[in-house]
Amino acid sequence: MVYNSGAGGLVSVRMETGNLLPADYPDTELTLKLQSAFSRIQLAVGRTLLDPFISTDAEYDFARELELKIAAKDALKAYGPEFLEKVKELDEEITADIAFLKENVQETADTGDVDILYAVTPYLSFGAAMDEDPTQTTVVPYRSGLTDSV
Repeated sequence: MVYNSGAGGLVSVRMETGNLLPADYPDTELTLKLQSAFSRIQLAVGRTLLDPFISTDAEYDFARELELKIAAKDALKAYGPEFLEKVKELDEEITADIAFLKENVQETADTGDVDILYAVTPYLSFGAAMDEDPTQTTVVPYRSGLTDSV
């Protein structure tokens, strides 16, 4: 599972690196880098691989961009010292972005005890009417006073 899937994710990683050529760095390797980046993000925020951010989460687009940066950095490491500056730059950005994400993850708020609201109606079910007066021969499912519990 990754945030940037398919050909679009691979193209985005290539653009982030400065356009690595497919002949130099195969798509299968970039896919592995994206999967590794996804895992790193999930571990950083304490989520399982089966609990990714979804498109309605505030963190979703940020996680997508972070995944691209991590994958690009890991891919550029293979190219040696000529890309060392770019790797360092990406590493600094990634470190700051992960810290930011960890501090700002929006968790579902705990609402504590919840009051259950219900409506009161003067009508009774036939069973409730019979429970009030089992000797009645005609069941009237209407209560005139609302002081009894429903």
